Amino acid sequence: MAATNAREEVKNSDEKINAAKSAVDQARQRLLVATRGGRAEDVQISRATVAEIKAQVQHLEQQIAQTIVRAPDDGLISRRDGHIGDITTAGTPLFAMVRMNRMELRAQVSDIDIAKIHPGQTVKVTIREEDAKPVIGKVRLVNPLVDTSTRLGIVRIDLPADAGLKPGMFVRGEIGLGQHDSVTVPVGSLVTRNGESVVFKLDSENHALSTHVIPGIRTEQFVEIKEGLSPGDRVVAKGARFLQHRDVVRVSK
Repeated sequence: MAATNAREEVKNSDEKINAAKSAVDQARQRLLVATRGGRAEDVQISRATVAEIKAQVQHLEQQIAQTIVRAPDDGLISRRDGHIGDITTAGTPLFAMVRMNRMELRAQVSDIDIAKIHPGQTVKVTIREEDAKPVIGKVRLVNPLVDTSTRLGIVRIDLPADAGLKPGMFVRGEIGLGQHDSVTVPVGSLVTRNGESVVFKLDSENHALSTHVIPGIRTEQFVEIKEGLSPGDRVVAKGARFLQHRDVVRVSK
């Protein structure tokens, strides 16, 4: 019913426009007659009539234009909140559109790490950890504000249109902050005792020597050692937390 009423209103508006255009033609004819042989007062009245009718036509055309919702750009409509017959107000969203099919990842980053991220950095985006071929994105914007309750900031990452991702999906992103050579040990080699980080280094006689180290970046498999070890040092990879200084270790091959 609402759609039918709306169509009738548009039809009535079109008829009013046609009638107004006819009135304009008639007024022009009267203006022409008045200009050729009428009085000055008649000419002014005819001109005023033409201007009034033109204003009415323009007003009706604007009303019809307001009944049409036009997309501001090419894209994909991802959500529709407005329906035929709804009464809406200014500022109420009617549609959500993926503009130019452009996708972005809104990544939540801690306040400690967000200072290391800058626009232009490359991001590897995966849906699952076992994905062999990640989607390559690029940091577009780093939000200048951090949520005081969660201590997380938003990083906006542009994604390629052919990434195969959908709005609302959860993904994992890795941002490369740089590369450098360093000494690393397996995560199981690092032991914390008395508040200090310890690694058991093997000497030539396979004695486990408790060595204080300063750890750095940690991944799921390895830990960076900033100080305390040199490249090529042999360390205990498994069972280190059960050892004491100078315990004899049997090396298995």
